[in-house]
Amino acid sequence: MERIGIFTPEQEKFIIEVLRVLIKDKNKFLSWIKIYALKWIVKGVDNLGLDRIKNEWKNDLIPIVDAGINKEYEKVRQLTTDLLNKRIDFKNIDEETELRFFDSLTKFIATTIDYFVVIRLQKQNSIF
Repeated sequence: MERIGIFTPEQEKFIIEVLRVLIKDKNKFLSWIKIYALKWIVKGVDNLGLDRIKNEWKNDLIPIVDAGINKEYEKVRQLTTDLLNKRIDFKNIDEETELRFFDSLTKFIATTIDYFVVIRLQKQNSIF
């Protein structure tokens, strides 16, 4: 499938479905409106907004998005580390040290996210 922005139409559908599940409402009519609103927002942001990102950035972001959609979380972290190291340059610090810094930073962020996901799941499954 062809990309217009960063996401393929299949990935847009997946994102819309995830948002639909996360945004809960009790009214069936509002749920119906929510689905159309989410489609409009996701497609609009991707096709009109994210499409304007320079190709040099798109080429780096698309593999991260694809890995995330495919639930390859370690690959997402590694690609993000490489992107940060490629795009950000500290004066007076060599590339190897920068790479270790960004690797540590992305590991910390991934660990923090994992922790909060586990805590949230524990709270949802808790009887008390």
